[in-house]
Amino acid sequence: MGAPRHGHSTSRRSSGTFGAVTDADGENRLPAAPRYLGRPPERRQIQLHGRHRCERGKLSSWFAASDRVHVATSLAGFEALMHGVPVSTYGMPFYAGWGLTEDQTQNSRRTRSITLDELVAAALILYPRYVSIISGLRCEPEDVLDEIEAIRARDQPPASSGPRTSLAHELVVALQ
Repeated sequence: MGAPRHGHSTSRRSSGTFGAVTDADGENRLPAAPRYLGRPPERRQIQLHGRHRCERGKLSSWFAASDRVHVATSLAGFEALMHGVPVSTYGMPFYAGWGLTEDQTQNSRRTRSITLDELVAAALILYPRYVSIISGLRCEPEDVLDEIEAIRARDQPPASSGPRTSLAHELVVALQ
């Protein structure tokens, strides 16, 4: 397989990925309204390989019913790992290549294995920069969590608007 470009293998298109997933597991479940960046796979490929359609719902409920999750670069693979579901990758998302996923594309720069705890810490604590919802200043992740808890306790949205509110909303959604 070719080198990853924009997270995807250069030698596999989405139609090839559908076929690979079917070959690997014998069946393929697709969300009722899958989202694609770029051009979606041809309808014929979905009809050929996608034998089951998942109903709309929370991603976490799909994980509970899944034996394995197959992704190109989707963040759903990272969430599946955190839910204890095995993941096969067909691209090179940030969580691939560390020994936690079954990777169809290799990355020569990732030469060691890490634990899921190390990956989660790097992705959610060490790498990002957090900004206080209240002050707009840089802060620690624990400070943002405290602010979110305080907002939930008051049961009202933060007074500010704009990007900070969007970040707060995303964090609240991620914690639910």
